[in-house]
Amino acid sequence: MGLLKTIILLSYLLAAFLAIAGITMSVLSKKQNKSALNNAILIFLVAMLIMCFYDWFIYFENYTFLSISNTLTLRLGSCMIAVLFYFWVSLEQRIIGTDQFAGTLKVFKIYALTYAAVWLLISIFFHGEFFYTIKFLLLFTDIILLISMLLLSVVFMSKLILEGKKAVPGYMIIVTAMLIWNYFSFIWGEMSVYWGNSRFIRTPLDFTIIFWLIVNIATIYFVYHVDFAEAYSNIGEDVAAPFDLETRLTEMAEDYGMTNREIDILRLIYRGMSNNEIAEQLFISKSTVKSHIYNTFRKAEVRSRSEIICLIHDKNYKPGAEPEGAEQ
Repeated sequence: MGLLKTIILLSYLLAAFLAIAGITMSVLSKKQNKSALNNAILIFLVAMLIMCFYDWFIYFENYTFLSISNTLTLRLGSCMIAVLFYFWVSLEQRIIGTDQFAGTLKVFKIYALTYAAVWLLISIFFHGEFFYTIKFLLLFTDIILLISMLLLSVVFMSKLILEGKKAVPGYMIIVTAMLIWNYFSFIWGEMSVYWGNSRFIRTPLDFTIIFWLIVNIATIYFVYHVDFAEAYSNIGEDVAAPFDLETRLTEMAEDYGMTNREIDILRLIYRGMSNNEIAEQLFISKSTVKSHIYNTFRKAEVRSRSEIICLIHDKNYKPGAEPEGAEQ
């Protein structure tokens, strides 16, 4: 039994680590590419991390930290999973990338949140024995929640499969199956009390970490390939090399057959100098400056100083065909 507890403890630690790693990747991805999908992934991972810590705590507290024959503890877990269902279908909607089922999804979300709120309040304000009298209502609402989430997930997955996207539905199948399986574990634990069994059956609940571990492994794989890798795959590719004025002027001298003096004048134009300032800098007359500028503009087929500066910055720039003179 000691070895089993050690394995389960390590599994909880691994599940929490994977959730934190997924959250970290999602946050880093968000810095590069903010999107509704990114937000949905991040929220779902945070909810998963909270759920892992909750299960971890109640396992080592022997399901008694809220006491009252385990009912409040189990009800709280079921309510938390209902909220997790809410975040999961929200993520599924972002994965398929359409609002086609927005109305149906909204109804489910309202039901999931209402379920969580109502049953949480009932669990807090009524004694555990009260659940014996409403066990049919409890079972009925549980079945509606499970079937609704399953049907929505099937619709979402079917749409992706019809669109030829086979990998993503595989992830959705894994997570949906694990969420439902985990929820059944909580129902099993509750039913062991509500349906006349005096002994609380905790065995299925002891291994819920297996479900969360599988979900976190699948999610971190999904986050990496769909969110993180996409956000950082092109980093650096679109970053231009540092602009070097002298290198560019040398290219222009070769491309347009410019003289050294014309290049000197281009360099000073780029620095924002006027004709008079250029003349003073190069110790030549203003008319000579105008003549060189005219020849430079003609060779480069530009019409103004702004166009020649644009051409210096971008060799693919398309200036006007005729120069308008040296005063430009």
